[in-house]
Amino acid sequence: MTITDIDGCVNDGAALVTVEELCDTMSNENICCPNLENRITNGDFESGNTSFESEYTFQPDMSQDAILPGNYGVINSTDASTICEQWSIDDHTTNCDGAGNFLVVNGQVGQAANSIIWQQTISGLDTAKTYELCAYFKNLQQCCFDILPILYVRVGEVRIDTIELDPLSTDPCEWQNVNIPVEVDNPNVTISLELEESLLGDGNDFAIDDISLFELAEQELYISTQDQRPDGNPEIMASVNLIDATDDTLASPECNYRWTIGLVTDIDIAGETYTPDLATVVTGGASDNWNTTTDFPGYDGTMNLSGSLAGDFDEGMYFIELEVHDCDCFEDTKETKFVGWFPDWAILADKPNISAFKMNKEYRQQVEVLKQRKSFGE
Repeated sequence: MTITDIDGCVNDGAALVTVEELCDTMSNENICCPNLENRITNGDFESGNTSFESEYTFQPDMSQDAILPGNYGVINSTDASTICEQWSIDDHTTNCDGAGNFLVVNGQVGQAANSIIWQQTISGLDTAKTYELCAYFKNLQQCCFDILPILYVRVGEVRIDTIELDPLSTDPCEWQNVNIPVEVDNPNVTISLELEESLLGDGNDFAIDDISLFELAEQELYISTQDQRPDGNPEIMASVNLIDATDDTLASPECNYRWTIGLVTDIDIAGETYTPDLATVVTGGASDNWNTTTDFPGYDGTMNLSGSLAGDFDEGMYFIELEVHDCDCFEDTKETKFVGWFPDWAILADKPNISAFKMNKEYRQQVEVLKQRKSFGE
């Protein structure tokens, strides 16, 4: 699947979007995140032509053994083979067992404007949450020059992504998945799929099934740290869960992660903010041998990793952050811990307690901006 940016289209920042080739593989069921509430009604089309709107014309039967251009139908695999021998397609929801419905579109071509082929308004969303839009597509092959459909995903009036459908194989069970995290700024939003119709040629036909919108689940992230400098060893370790690789489990097997570590120059415990020394901040992941249990190989207090031995830490306080992202069905999350001390704390009888320190959201964003600027050499 090819995903392209929308140059020239207005994006007011209401939606943050990524697209992945694969959806949830955590369940044997054929829908994304089956354990989460689907906010789309009749997304599998098993209730027929209900609960959604379209600028195309609904064709209720296959009496003409065809779906006419500019029409759509809610059909099954038997209908599809009757319409066109090349339309080798089985229902996605029921695992290609010959039963079940899906929506088929006979896309127009050579038009001056595009058309919305499916849209639904969803109410009662939480603007503080991240949602995920998931759907399965199948290009319906033509005999001759085949135009591959291009669809635009809209949240309200904002076009948030472009989806170019693949030709796929003749396997009736092979569907192309699109999985899109979406942030909303209104509890009531209309999600639309708009078909590009300016192309010339044959085709522009496709099927869609199992549309879902669900709130990403929160994942509880906990990291442990171990400062060995008081014992004369210049190492700091960190780990998901306990300091033991045997319990390093994340929300799902598909999760990606990255560590960030650096010196702290100032900390405000009451205000829950801190100031990093950007010259010492380094981010790394598995490719740097910074695994889910790590002693930060190659870290020596500078921006450049050096070697593969355990990190070499000087005196001072360090922040350690683990960011976990791209987990199927779970929202991205971060956890930050602090190890060490400021030199002037050594003389204090009652040292500050930083074990419960948590950064507020605004300051997290400020720190992230600083790190991005640093990575681009600003």
